[in-house]
Amino acid sequence: MTNKNYSKVIISDNKKQHLYFINQNMDMLTQLKITQKKRGEFDELIIFIVLKNKDKINLETKTLHNIPKTTAYTYVRGVIFDNASLNHKGLIKIDRKANLTDAYLSCRFLLLGESAQVVSLPYLEIENNNVKASHGVSIGRIDKEQLYYLESRGLSSYQAQKLIIEGFFEDLLLKINSLKEREIMRKLIMNSLNLN
Repeated sequence: MTNKNYSKVIISDNKKQHLYFINQNMDMLTQLKITQKKRGEFDELIIFIVLKNKDKINLETKTLHNIPKTTAYTYVRGVIFDNASLNHKGLIKIDRKANLTDAYLSCRFLLLGESAQVVSLPYLEIENNNVKASHGVSIGRIDKEQLYYLESRGLSSYQAQKLIIEGFFEDLLLKINSLKEREIMRKLIMNSLNLN
């Protein structure tokens, strides 16, 4: 049975949102939506995901641009272990009145388990030609040559894997301006890894 968890995020006044889904022990549907309300807004949504065991998340992100001169960037970054799975749909919708819009969706996932699965489907609905909109998805595994290199420098397999995962999240963690919030998020992610 699916636990339907609908979250509506409306960002205004040039705010940033940082969300995380760690060890979600349920089949879950989550919807996150940015609706821009003011001309000149810059909004940023950063989502960190760590799933293990048989965790499953169905995630939908939507960025809706209804007025001119708005900017919104959405970043989804996840590490998927074991038999966990993530299904993601990401929409950027730009209304015909929303000229000079700048929208971006970036999704990167690291699979750490033979049965770990990710399906990520970004899509654009653009009704105005005077905009900048793009998306990208990357799904992969840890490069064995990277592991070998780090292990040849004296790190254990555990330490090497942890270091690679830390680096995988680091560029998004650095986007969090508040040092306190950044360290809380870093600690939540690292504590959830438990790479035994």
